[in-house]
Amino acid sequence: MERWPTLNHFGFEVSPQAKKPYHIALAENRELLAKAVDECNRAAQFLRHVDKRKTINSKAGSSYGLKHQVEYFSRARSGDSTRNDYVANGSFICAALHLGFEVRATHLGGPNVHLNVSSRSAVFEWRKLREQARGIYYDPKARQRLAELEAQLGM
Repeated sequence: MERWPTLNHFGFEVSPQAKKPYHIALAENRELLAKAVDECNRAAQFLRHVDKRKTINSKAGSSYGLKHQVEYFSRARSGDSTRNDYVANGSFICAALHLGFEVRATHLGGPNVHLNVSSRSAVFEWRKLREQARGIYYDPKARQRLAELEAQLGM
């Protein structure tokens, strides 16, 4: 956290709903991030299945969207779709930085970032196939590929 002085539980900026002076809200949100070890670990478990690429990939979504992917992935691995596997945006970013991903702000002054993630990563293919599996018509080859990916991802 020392390398990124504005990184906090919310992301790279303090929540606009904060009703406290900026420096106090930032300090409190950084303290929340320091205590969010479980959230960071859930994000790291997900990110271990994400391939890095050389450049930032804004098409893969922002850190905010990807943190929702972490929550979905974590619930699916647990087998309990009602489980609260919340991960804060800042916890996701913290895990990504820890694992060597590069980040770039989505826009100046915002909390979210884009990362150098590959959209072709197995975990993204798994999510897409899992969503398709809910449909009426589902290709048997896709079902087999989903089973392979779930074995690879430890489901």
